[in-house]
Amino acid sequence: MSCFDSKKRGALSACTGPAGLTLRERQVAQYITQGRSNKYIALELGVSQRTIEAHRARVFAKMGVRNAVELTSRWISQGQRLLAADHFS
Repeated sequence: MSCFDSKKRGALSACTGPAGLTLRERQVAQYITQGRSNKYIALELGVSQRTIEAHRARVFAKMGVRNAVELTSRWISQGQRLLAADHFS
């Protein structure tokens, strides 16, 4: 079963990570923890800025944080690695 097999929108699948984040939400979270802007993330992932804003809001809600600094702190405290900026290139 892949991350995209679920017919129900918003349903958590077997492809969730910290705090039930989807693969795309984990990708966005990684960029956020590197201090990247929504515009930069959108260009890198090939989606609109509005889509990134929605992912960002869901990441913050699921992780129980209010800003990028809190997210980075929580991310590290949960044992997630901060990837080097060139990892995504």
